[in-house]
Amino acid sequence: MDKGMWDDLPVYPCRSAPLFTSHSVSFYLSNSCLFVFFSFLSGIFRMLSGVWVLANCKVAFSLCSNRTKNLVKPLHKKRGNIFAEVRESGISLDIRLWTYQGYQSLVLLLNSSSSLVKLEQGNKCWRKQGFTQSDWVAHFMNIFDKYEIQKLQINNASLCHLDTVKQIIPKCQIILIREQCSAELTKTAFLKLAPIAKKVQINNNPFDSENDISELLTLNLKSVSFIASQNSFELKLDDLLLSNIINLYITTVNITGKELKRFLKVWIKSSHRFYRPKFIKLRLSDEMEISHVEVLKGIKYEIVRCNTCAFRLKRSDGKELTVFFITRQLIDFTFE
Repeated sequence: MDKGMWDDLPVYPCRSAPLFTSHSVSFYLSNSCLFVFFSFLSGIFRMLSGVWVLANCKVAFSLCSNRTKNLVKPLHKKRGNIFAEVRESGISLDIRLWTYQGYQSLVLLLNSSSSLVKLEQGNKCWRKQGFTQSDWVAHFMNIFDKYEIQKLQINNASLCHLDTVKQIIPKCQIILIREQCSAELTKTAFLKLAPIAKKVQINNNPFDSENDISELLTLNLKSVSFIASQNSFELKLDDLLLSNIINLYITTVNITGKELKRFLKVWIKSSHRFYRPKFIKLRLSDEMEISHVEVLKGIKYEIVRCNTCAFRLKRSDGKELTVFFITRQLIDFTFE
């Protein structure tokens, strides 16, 4: 980010002793009465300006000392989430606090070249001497009582930001890689950041050859969604057999009934062989349709429920697989 833009911002420094300043009057408060005083201010700010001002004030107080950081932590406990976004200009945090009116956001822009954090709303920033981007993220997660980022969104950002994200964000619930990301950025972001998330969603198809998707399917991940609205993913027998993703969703995909039939036969014969996936959902492209009659011909199965296209397959080791042909283009596989 342009250094000159940061230099013009009013800076609110953190002091060694707790200090609250209102206009030209300064009040030095003892640690014993600071929390009572801040709680009183919180009530006023709720009435006058809402949650945004209260959160702003909470952050300012938390930076005064370790004691004030611990004192303000109970406020907003479990009442919001922290989101992160990687942009071309850098990394931002969005602290969303829930109220009876909905939620309000406190958006913070991290500066990699200094100890400043800029507030997107208003021309203000905070400075904590010696703080790095990693320190800021850890501080905000601590005072808002969060052990992980709710969602990390990757937009059309620079590749150099990905290493920084891996260093400053320890874990997150969801990673969303947006459709405007380049093929290189999409694959690099997935390989570098997917292990820190419980769920990853890719909103484009970054592959220009048929077998590239196998590189991503072999990672040991909990839940991954591949979503392509234009260029469908190409899926083969080996891709399904080598997958290590527990819950896999692919929309849209090109795969033939013949390949699915081979997959089921190989799975049945692979007794006592570990297969990590627990659930796979495939949505076929508009050009493709699959009949359950074609796929299951010659395979022993049980009908799960009458008047449904759900079928149970069993292996000699006791493992079961339920195949549900929801439509001719939507198929679920549940492994037990």
